Amino acid sequence: MSPKEDSDQIAGADFADGTCAMRWTGPWAIAGIEKSGISYGILPMGSPFVGIKTMMITKNAVDRGTAQVALDVIKYYTSADVQKKIALTNKPSRRRTAALKDPAVAALTSVVGFGASANLGVPMANTPFANAQWQPVGDASVAIWTGAQKPDAALAAAQTAIETAIAAMK
Repeated sequence: MSPKEDSDQIAGADFADGTCAMRWTGPWAIAGIEKSGISYGILPMGSPFVGIKTMMITKNAVDRGTAQVALDVIKYYTSADVQKKIALTNKPSRRRTAALKDPAVAALTSVVGFGASANLGVPMANTPFANAQWQPVGDASVAIWTGAQKPDAALAAAQTAIETAIAAMK
């Protein structure tokens, strides 16, 4: 049973001290889970938003004559060797395919588990309007979870709040 009041911090503490058997979280929680010495697994739940990382060469780099240097940095950073080093050091959830084929990376519970979840996911929108959803959807989730509102009413309120926030950004 979940506590009446919950947050990522509360869930993390409950998970670490064994008062809850599972938690719904993301890659940001792995360091704390591993520090607690908990043996864990990761299962995909639904279709998560998947953050997209983009590296681009801007017109500014072209105009300044540094486009080739920028491309070299991008190629270095995205190389299988560097991605393997990052995965083994930081254990992020997604890496380039070549790095994932390395046995040491493929053995990381967090990389494999969150990678499986990411493969079911939906790319996050690359627009500032996407930020308008977080608070209203969080509020709706709490309202539904606690019984303060029926799902239809909570989601309608979230929709209105999101549309209002987006209108204010235009």
